[in-house]
Amino acid sequence: MTDAALSYAQDHRQQHLQSLTDLLRIPSISTLAEHEPDMERAALWLADYLQGIGMSRAEVMPTGGHPLVYAEWLGAGAEAPTLLVYGHYDVQPVDPLAEWHTPPFEPAVRGDDLFARGSSDDKGQVFAVVAAAEAHLKAAASYRSTSSCFSRARKRSPAPVWPPLSSATATCWPPMLFLICDQAMLSPQVPLIMYGLRGLAYMEVELRGPARTCTPELWRGSGQTRSTCWSASWRS
Repeated sequence: MTDAALSYAQDHRQQHLQSLTDLLRIPSISTLAEHEPDMERAALWLADYLQGIGMSRAEVMPTGGHPLVYAEWLGAGAEAPTLLVYGHYDVQPVDPLAEWHTPPFEPAVRGDDLFARGSSDDKGQVFAVVAAAEAHLKAAASYRSTSSCFSRARKRSPAPVWPPLSSATATCWPPMLFLICDQAMLSPQVPLIMYGLRGLAYMEVELRGPARTCTPELWRGSGQTRSTCWSASWRS
């Protein structure tokens, strides 16, 4: 099964490169309002491609922000473990343009590298996983596990993506394995598998202290000075 999938991937390398180039041409900048239509276009592009490679389900789901793309293949059976693959299809703004050697949304091959906004964060990694899924489905027509692909629009956005995702995927939720395809490689010959992340934490700290400056010699250690309160909050 693996040999057949690898042979398919090698035989279709140029087609995959062209498809990735098409995706990279879409300026899906999530932080700029004028690119909202491009965000929709990128999401639809991914969903259509996933449907075309043989996923049993592929759709664009609305959220509180930009849409997410979800696809699944359940051909391994109800008892098979579920692998959830995560990535994001949005990109960062391209300023300053003067530092680009080629236009950011006109992909260019130089040597062994493909240069474009999103080629390494994160459309390139997302499409690599999609191409691997295609190779298995087209060449081997099988997986050893149930597979799900999940691509959100903006990884740094607090948009509520888990409720619509979990409710729409109850048949294979929760996943047994969670693969994040949003990392670099250690070198061209050494891939990287990320198995732990710190994530993001948001908090609001409110400090209260005396209304006027207090002499440290008199108030030291009492916990009433602003500096002491801040030190305690920082340590926590």
